[in-house]
Amino acid sequence: MPTVKKLICLLGIVLLALMILPAAGEEEYRVFFEEETEPFGEEEELLTLQVAGKYGGDCMLMTFGGESLLVDTGDSGTASFFPQFEEMMESAGLGKHVDALFNSHPHRDHLNGLQEMLEGGYTFGRIYTAFPHDFQDGTPSVVQQKMIRSAEEYAIPVVDVKNGDVIPFGKAEMTVIRLPDEMIRRDTLTNDQSAMIRIRYGNCSLLLTGDCEVYAQSRLNSLYELKSDIMKAPHHGLGWQDPHFLQDVDPEFVFITNGSSDTQKVVNTMQKFGYKRYMFASWGKITLRCNGEKWIVRQDPNPGMENHANNVLKTMLRP
Repeated sequence: MPTVKKLICLLGIVLLALMILPAAGEEEYRVFFEEETEPFGEEEELLTLQVAGKYGGDCMLMTFGGESLLVDTGDSGTASFFPQFEEMMESAGLGKHVDALFNSHPHRDHLNGLQEMLEGGYTFGRIYTAFPHDFQDGTPSVVQQKMIRSAEEYAIPVVDVKNGDVIPFGKAEMTVIRLPDEMIRRDTLTNDQSAMIRIRYGNCSLLLTGDCEVYAQSRLNSLYELKSDIMKAPHHGLGWQDPHFLQDVDPEFVFITNGSSDTQKVVNTMQKFGYKRYMFASWGKITLRCNGEKWIVRQDPNPGMENHANNVLKTMLRP
């Protein structure tokens, strides 16, 4: 039998190991609201994504150092994203030139704003598209051919991308994720053909999902590595969301480019599986910044939304 002295020695070793190792069940977070963490240092190299604070479409500006990428352009006319785009450009100190535009899919609420930007004097170095240049699904909401004509008129190169392509962006990289060709049928929704991009910088990751709906979600989650710190809710958070897709991405934070009663289903799904940290872009511009080790999330509430946004934020702060 072990002596008391040996037992005490063994107990000491166990206690020392417990002190050195991380506490069991302790989570390592990568996503923080400004109120929860120290700010980045002035010399740190940051990847920044600004999400336009508006209802009804997608328009996001990503920057790293001197590089810039616009992900979708929002709509035009009475639903114009142009004022939000101009504010994001000014905030990023970019003047009137964007290195590239990445279009997730050619629906008007993601692409129709391009012409207004061009007429407003903004220039683009290139346009990435995963769709055929003559793509049309028989609905007036598809504006792919209009985009191609604008690119020709303004002499913007159009770069075709496909599933699995990796696009370097500063010290980060973007991987294109899309349904394989053999899974795209004649009746596959244009939304489900969206080109998602998974962005990695250091140990951090972000998934921009376009408008992928359940058909694409239920297939992509079994084909690709989707785990990401932050996710844009697919299709503005409208309709149903595949629970397996959500659990495979397993995000710490979700932003929703919408904000109405129509999004209640996706919010209910997230809360059912324990995902309670999210923001609606319709509350105001969302800014995500990353140094390769952590993200800091900030929201600048639209006029009249300050109290609502701040009260919701208080309920999401970690203890």
